[in-house]
Order: sequence, then structure tokens, then C-alpha cells
Amino acid sequence: GRFALEALPTLTTRPDQIKRLRQAILNLAVRGKLVAQDTNEEPAVDGLRAVEELKAKQSIKKPKKVAPIEDADKWCASPKGWVWARWDQITDWITYGFTRPMEHVKEGIPIVTGKNVNEGRIIFETASLTPLQSFNELTEKDKPQPGDILITKDGSIGRTAIVEQNHLPFCINQSVAVMWLRSCHFDRRYLKLVLDSPQTQEVLLEKTAGVAIKHISITDLGKMVFPLPPLAEQRRIVAKVDALMALCDRLETSLTATAATRRLLLDALLAEALAPADAREMEAAE
Repeated sequence: GRFALEALPTLTTRPDQIKRLRQAILNLAVRGKLVAQDTNEEPAVDGLRAVEELKAKQSIKKPKKVAPIEDADKWCASPKGWVWARWDQITDWITYGFTRPMEHVKEGIPIVTGKNVNEGRIIFETASLTPLQSFNELTEKDKPQPGDILITKDGSIGRTAIVEQNHLPFCINQSVAVMWLRSCHFDRRYLKLVLDSPQTQEVLLEKTAGVAIKHISITDLGKMVFPLPPLAEQRRIVAKVDALMALCDRLETSLTATAATRRLLLDALLAEALAPADAREMEAAE
């Protein structure tokens, strides 16, 4: 992981290279290479068990039988204290919105479709609106709740957003899948980060290879595996990724700036990225 970051100075002079840099950050994050592990934290396997137990009690849906995860299923080595999971284990339900046409009006409740989920957020400004009465007639599965995660599943697939309290009320149509995380206490931003990571995105694209109109099967999505750190580490990873992405944003705006300014920003990015690893090595040396 270190080498990827140390090679950056040669990389970052074009927008597409900053995009690659963002991908590299997500890649290192989900492999446990961005922040230090702490052996005193509750192992992720215990957190996973707690989610499954709560899910079985709340039983919105009958929990799915989940196939055991073999070593061959794992797409990277993960640190001690982490556990591998399938999305079916941590979600109460993975479903999608209504299929029937809805009435559109000038003032009403937003209908979020695939095109309204972009750049990590829900873009309500461009959403069509439906009458309150039509909205009220929809079922629960069409009305995501705070803490759920949306994923575009038709056409331009795999774009994600976390549902927040201030987004309500709104509804989704069939081009948007929703992960119900009602029994799950994990950090939503870590889960989103995993969905946005190159590994998950590649698997999603592989499953749609050779199809004219790309489409994610929610059954396939539920079976996909991902690495899960302890809760406290999830939060540290998110904070670290936020800091690095903010530096990427500054790099992006500085592409018009001088080479010297860019160099300073890159040095800041490297310092931020490599800090915990260096600290770890010093501890190990003592």
C-alpha cells in the first residue's frame, strides 16, 4: 500500500490521475492499510454476531441462509480483528422501488431514480414530484428510511448514497436498490466506502458483462463478500479517508495552479496518508 502512495508525485497532474488517487485511497482503506489496528477493540466478528441476533429478533424478513465464506471468496488479506461478511448478513432486506408509473406534479414528494443518485449523494433538485396521496399508497419498500443505503441498479450502476433524516419524505423507483440497515449499528460511511471501493465496483461490473443495459441483481448483491473492521476502526478509517479526499479536492482545484503549489499539496497528502504507518513502525521498533 505504501508504494502506491509514494508513487503519487509522478501521478498527479491530470484530473483522471486524481480519480486514480481517490481509488487508491479507497483500495487501501478496505484492506486495513490506512489506520492502525487496536487489539483492545471488540473484534468485528462479535459486532457481526450482534447484528445477526438483533435481525433474527426484529424479523422484518426471514433472515436468509448465508453460505459460509471460503478463503477463495476473499479478495484480499485483512488484518487481525476483522471479519469477512456478506451483505445479506448485515442487511434486513435488499430491495428496490416501485415499478408502476407514478403521477408527476409541480409540488409534491420527490421520486428518486438512478439519475438522482450521484457523486455520493441524493440530488433532489432534479427529482420529479408525485402527489402526497400517491406517495401514501406506496409500500414500505418504496420509502427508504434514515441509515439505509441507496445503490443505483439499472443503467449507470453502483452509485451510492446514505439516507439522512432531513431527506424524508421521498420514494424510489425500480432503478434504485435500497439496503435496509435497521438492525445494523455499523458506520454507514464505512459501508458506503466499501460499496464505492474499486473491488466492489469491479465485481458489480463483472456481473453485468456483455449486457446491453447494465443491471444489478439484488440477489447477487446480497451474496457479495466484503471485509469488516471493528466499529471503532470503521470510524477511524472514515475520518482518515475524509481527510485524504479533502486533500484530493484541493489538488483537483489546484490543477490550474503552479507546480510548486501542487507539490506542497502532495507533500501534505503523503504526510497525512503515511503518518499512522510510520507511527506503527516506530512502536514496533521500540
